[in-house]
Amino acid sequence: MRLATHPAAGYLREDTIRDAVNEWFAELFHRDDADRTVAALVASQDGAGQKVSGREVAEHRFAKAEAEIRRFQADIAADIDPTALVEAINTAQAKRAAVQAEINNTPAPNLMEAAEVYARIDSLGDVPATLNRGSREAGRTLCRHSPAGSV
Repeated sequence: MRLATHPAAGYLREDTIRDAVNEWFAELFHRDDADRTVAALVASQDGAGQKVSGREVAEHRFAKAEAEIRRFQADIAADIDPTALVEAINTAQAKRAAVQAEINNTPAPNLMEAAEVYARIDSLGDVPATLNRGSREAGRTLCRHSPAGSV
């Protein structure tokens, strides 16, 4: 097996790949490609696919518990003996309270929305021009402050 003998790391001189990497960054952050870049950055966030699913599921369970309680109230209004529904109503109210606590204690996902990514890209200024100046410090600054560095 060849991979077992492959070195764990390799080293290249910066000037060997700098121009290719700068061109790639310039394309990514060019105004004409901003929509595609923003969509890719937003989608690449850990948990982006699950952004609302956990809370949505809990809210759906809450709505079901509320509907069940309303149904019991309608039954009582239709002259069903309330004492026959006490246990069922208590169970439905306990479900509703538990789900409400789950919703209240679910932390908001720490994900950037597309608008925030656009704002971060705009704050970088003219990325292609900065990269074309070829300053090492300019490149480092862009990498430190880019949305990709914080997404």
